[in-house]
Amino acid sequence: MPRTFPLAPTHLALGAMLCAALLLGGLPPAAAQSSGSNAANAVTKCQGGGRTSYSQDGRCPPGTEAVDMTRPALSQADAQPVAPSPAPPVAPAPAATPKGKTAPRHAGPAADSYAAEARRKRARHCESLARQLRLVDERAAQPMAAAAQDRLREQRRHLQQQQTEERCP
Repeated sequence: MPRTFPLAPTHLALGAMLCAALLLGGLPPAAAQSSGSNAANAVTKCQGGGRTSYSQDGRCPPGTEAVDMTRPALSQADAQPVAPSPAPPVAPAPAATPKGKTAPRHAGPAADSYAAEARRKRARHCESLARQLRLVDERAAQPMAAAAQDRLREQRRHLQQQQTEERCP
C-alpha cells in the first residue's frame, strides 16, 4: 500500500495556482514578473538534415535553422463575423372551409402518383419484413445450438424494430 503524506494548505494553494495557470494558458501576474519575460522562456524549433530539435537558448545547432512556430489563423472565415441568414418566406395560410377546417392541398397528378408509388413501396417492404419474420420463426422452431438460437432471436428483434419504424400493420 503506498504511503501518503498530508499536504499543508500552502502547498494546496500553490498547486491550485499552477493548475489554473496551465489551464488558462499562462502564469499569474506575480509569477510572470518573478520568472522574467516570456522571451527568456521561449523555445526555438530547429530543422535541418531531416531532423527536428528544440532549443531553449534561442540558438540552433550547426546545420539547422530556426522555424517559425506561430500558429496561423484557422481560416479567413473564422476571422469574419457571421451575418444572420434572412428569414425564410412565409407561405400564405390555406383557405379555411366553412366548418373551420383547412381545405386539402393538391399539388397535381405528379404528386398523387408519387404518393401512390411511395405507399406501394412501403407496403412491399412491410410484406417483405413479415415474410422474413415468418422464416425466422420457422427456423427457430427447429432444433439447433444455443448460439444459433441467439442469432435468430437478435434477427427477429431487428426485423420487429424495422416494422415498428416503418409503421407496418
